[in-house]
Amino acid sequence: MDQAEKLALGTHLYTKLRRTHNRVIDVVWMFQNRDYAQEVLRLARSAADPDMGRLADRLQALIENRPSAPLLRAPPRLPAYPAPEPEPEIEPEVAQHYIGALR
Repeated sequence: MDQAEKLALGTHLYTKLRRTHNRVIDVVWMFQNRDYAQEVLRLARSAADPDMGRLADRLQALIENRPSAPLLRAPPRLPAYPAPEPEPEIEPEVAQHYIGALR
């Protein structure tokens, strides 16, 4: 999931930088070259957009391969329901009559 998450966040950063600063970045090269990545993150943090700053922090954590806070909360846990009670047995004679009556 790291590669997919890196690519998704990098593409999101690419779009934001292109719209706000009219700058185009190479997302793939950003994950291959640490100096280039640091410069892109510096550029993203220089913007007055707090969303871009959080995005840069998340990308920094992914580049350094360290755990970071998730962007979304974990889904709520569903309540545990008791197991259903077994159905009562039907006498074979009654079951056969019932099935035959449906045809």
